[in-house]
Amino acid sequence: MCLNPLLHTLGNSLYGLRIRRHRRRTSIVAYANDVTIFITEPSDIPKLQEAIYCYEAASGVQVNYRISRAIALRSWDKSIEIMDIPYYDTVQILSFQIKSTVRESALASWTKTTAKNTVTGSRRLLSNANFGQEISFRP
Repeated sequence: MCLNPLLHTLGNSLYGLRIRRHRRRTSIVAYANDVTIFITEPSDIPKLQEAIYCYEAASGVQVNYRISRAIALRSWDKSIEIMDIPYYDTVQILSFQIKSTVRESALASWTKTTAKNTVTGSRRLLSNANFGQEISFRP
């Protein structure tokens, strides 16, 4: 399965979202066969539908809508339907929890990750410690 034509079409036609203060907008993120599409304008929905229908017709591949999810970022109106895909409060993309705001997403994803890494690092430090040996650092 080749996703490049679909990714290229969506990347060029959707408005996308701006991350931080970068001028460039992001409308799609893909990893293997997992695709995340950022719809930020209601006018993008017909563009998304058309791109998916064309891709499905050309490739014979079907989007699995049963496992598709939508999340309303910021003030997006949840009454706007996107191809009958249900809205969720949280969507997991790889190991990251995506919520409606950057702050909520950071707290959900990074707090858990940093706590896990802190515990793992402390365990490694303690297991590698040899209290009978002096460690010196030279500039």
